Amino acid sequence: DLWAAPLEKSSGREVTLDPYYAMVQVEPGGAAEFVLMQPFTPAGKDNMIACLVARCDGEHRGERHVALYPKQELIYGPRQIEARIDQDGAISQLLTLWSQHGSNVLRGTLLVMPIGQALLYVEPLYLQAENGGLPELKRVILAHGDRIEMGENLQDALGRLVGGMDASSEAPQPPMSGAVPPVARRAGGLDPSRALGLFKAAEAALQNGDWV
Repeated sequence: DLWAAPLEKSSGREVTLDPYYAMVQVEPGGAAEFVLMQPFTPAGKDNMIACLVARCDGEHRGERHVALYPKQELIYGPRQIEARIDQDGAISQLLTLWSQHGSNVLRGTLLVMPIGQALLYVEPLYLQAENGGLPELKRVILAHGDRIEMGENLQDALGRLVGGMDASSEAPQPPMSGAVPPVARRAGGLDPSRALGLFKAAEAALQNGDWV
């Protein structure tokens, strides 16, 4: 099949989603690694079909893994997630309000993050004064399955996602096939509670200067 880099929204126009760096756990039980990630969609379509992970650390530098998503299941791609964000009433109203007050709304890169067998989409929103200046982070949007949540920061958005989700409401994620990195092959779907706990632990370590 022919694959293509997906599209996302940036500065009011659609652009190609470039590869981005992230810290993910590639091997089960291993430490988080610095990797370069590139989602793919089928050529001419918007649903997710695969995600390429290139390892950058130590002896594994240059190794590549591909997570394949089943064709018979609808796995939202970045462009579809962007459309769902635009259709969210609360988000749309806030963006319109900000645009009327002499500010430019900037949408950051939409990050596609594999967690277990689920996908978590993360998009930051920035405000920039019309006369220039540095953009300021104002909101973080998270998408998982059919849920869209927005918070003042990542921790707030994760809390909202956790608060509105329970075991019965979380739809099972389709299995992946092919050469799948362990980060995408581990059993179970997205565990928002664990994700929030890890984020808080990382924040505490950062404040203590513990970069490792």
